[in-house]
Amino acid sequence: LLLLDAIAKARSYGLALASRGTYIEVSRAMRSSGIDATFVVGSDKVDQLADPSFYPDGGRGVEATFAEVDFLVVPRFGVDVRVNGLRLLEPDATFDDPAIAAISSTEVRRRIRGGADVTNLVPSEVVVHLEGYTAAR
Repeated sequence: LLLLDAIAKARSYGLALASRGTYIEVSRAMRSSGIDATFVVGSDKVDQLADPSFYPDGGRGVEATFAEVDFLVVPRFGVDVRVNGLRLLEPDATFDDPAIAAISSTEVRRRIRGGADVTNLVPSEVVVHLEGYTAAR
């Protein structure tokens, strides 16, 4: 959370954290306060969003979530996230090198623990945070 906060401040993004509720509950609460939020999620989260077992009202919760909540997804190569209601930020519009887009956060942490340089893979705020993380280990 500290890392997300640092990146949001450094890049002048708005950031809100929610520790309870489904995406639709949080989205509705924010909208009632005049905030039209966009939730940025990884492509691996899409399968969970489409799983009726995560909602008290099952399939209706899935449908309402995709109809009412604004999601922005950067798809990982090889993962199909073509779901109605999702906005996709194509990796080639985000990353100069498509190979970088395929690298997961787990892989970045593995490389850091192994002493590899990741400055070309993640924002500078992440590098600083991860250097502190690995120094403490």
